[in-house]
Parts: sequence; C-alpha cells; structure tokens
Amino acid sequence: MRIFINEVELKILKPGKKIDIYAFEKIEKSERIKYLDDVEGKVLFLNASKELVDILLNVLSIKVFSKLTSVAVMCENYEGVRELIKEKYDFVEAAGGLVAHAGKFLVIRRLDKWDLPKGKLEKNESPESGALREVEEECGVVVELVKKITNTRHTYSLNKRGVLKKTHWYLMHCKNDKDMQPQLEEDITEVKWMTPKEVTVSLKDSYASIAHVFEQYKKLGL
Repeated sequence: MRIFINEVELKILKPGKKIDIYAFEKIEKSERIKYLDDVEGKVLFLNASKELVDILLNVLSIKVFSKLTSVAVMCENYEGVRELIKEKYDFVEAAGGLVAHAGKFLVIRRLDKWDLPKGKLEKNESPESGALREVEEECGVVVELVKKITNTRHTYSLNKRGVLKKTHWYLMHCKNDKDMQPQLEEDITEVKWMTPKEVTVSLKDSYASIAHVFEQYKKLGL
C-alpha cells in the first residue's frame, strides 16, 4: 500500500516482500523516528509495528519534511495496519485521467499547482465512467478511455478529520479539443497540452502523487 502524506510517500509493505535495500539512504531496525528531520531521500523501517505506523501517519501529517521523499515500513502485522488506517481516516474514492494526444499530455493548473484532471466519484458511479466525466467536465474536451494506469492514495484534513482519498487513474486519448477550456468553478485556471520535456519541468511545481502517475505511465511502454 502506498499513501502520499504532505508530499512524502509512505509505503506499507507486507512481511517477506522482496526489496532492494540499496535503494534507501537509511535503514532503521528500531522504532526511533526522531532522525527523520535530517535524512534525505528514502528511509526504510524493518519489523515495523502497528504502533510505529500510527506514529508515522501522525508525524507526516503535521510536519513538512523538505528533504525526505519516501518512507517504507515492513509490517509484520500488515492486516492490523490496514484496519488501523480504516479506523483513522474517512474514505473517499475518485478517478482521473492522463490524456495523451500527438505526443503531448493534457495538464491543468489548479490552486497554483500543475495537476491532472480528476474528481470524486458520484453515487453508484464506476471509476471508468467517473474518470471520463471528470476529465471532460474540467477540461472541455472529448476523450476515450484506453487502459488503467495505477491507483494513488493521499491524505488531507476536512472538518478536523483525516481523509484518505483513493484515485483511479486511466490513460485516455483525446478525440476532440476544439472547446477546451478550464472549469473555473473547480479552481482550474489553465488547461494546456505539454510535451514530455515540459511535463518534466512542471512536475517540480506539482504533487508527488502526480509524478507517480507519470512514472507508472512510462512503465506501460506506450
């Protein structure tokens, strides 16, 4: 399970999962987390308890880490951690799209950040239908669904409660963009086609979860 919290990726791993320990800048076998302020890049906790995961969820939610990018925890009690997360957060489901056309990608500017079109699913709406609807509403284009890319999860606070949003992401092709325009009522100020090089630059002014969507897209080899 992967959750993005304040732009830090938290990976919760099942016991026995094969991992490349050389991918981490620091490996910790104890349950001390005080050094997180100083570590850069990625850190791994081995033999992590449910209590440690709870502490990490709280710390990552209230502090901003400028150097830390990813925390991985190998959990012996993986199912117990899943139950902890269900109790700790209200669950919201959403869907969105990575739209490709003529070697470019459709991106939006929302709340002064580059983003991809997405939104909450309506009652009894499938992720596929919701993704198509949200992209067309937010960008004023006509698209068709190609295939699933990935899911992302990120947290935020609403009315003093933690919310965990799961977003289904789909690759789409654009059929018609002659009426393309931003949906202003959704705080979108710009809709733009970007080249892969422009996307690379824009991701510096985006979200970690959006960068992950592009990474997973590249793995499709399309």
